[in-house]
Amino acid sequence: MVIQDQQGTGDVGDMKDSFEISDTLAELIINLPADYAGELIKMVVGYAFGEGCNNSDSPAINAMFSMFKMEIDKQWQRHS
Repeated sequence: MVIQDQQGTGDVGDMKDSFEISDTLAELIINLPADYAGELIKMVVGYAFGEGCNNSDSPAINAMFSMFKMEIDKQWQRHS
């Protein structure tokens, strides 16, 4: 799955305009209850497009976010 910033809201100097979510990470989202999935997606997209993100009250959501963050950072390092 590819997530792309089509409005160009990311800071061009620091952020890319897309990232991929692996099948493994997508499965994490699919298996979460809707409210947790929504919170995680908002954190991931906010981070990816330079809008920042807040920590969740849920340690599990924060841990999952860390996995997404590491994957996004790896992808962007490969394309820099």
